[in-house]
Amino acid sequence: MKFLPDPVTKLTLEQEFTVASMLGDIEKASPEQTLQICQSLLKHNFLLKNTLNNIIKAWNELDATGAEIPEERSFK
Repeated sequence: MKFLPDPVTKLTLEQEFTVASMLGDIEKASPEQTLQICQSLLKHNFLLKNTLNNIIKAWNELDATGAEIPEERSFK
């Protein structure tokens, strides 16, 4: 069986630049705009979570062999 790759925990240089640019814009935003940004980020975070869950579910259903998680990464 194949092993799952390690999770990605670092941003690319381009992503770091985008985050820095957005943080500058957020600092200039009004409280109402900041609240709207937070609401939008929360919504998109849940949409991404749901999408990944669907992908994983479909992958497990289609791939009977599945993938093994190394012992040091298992959540027992």
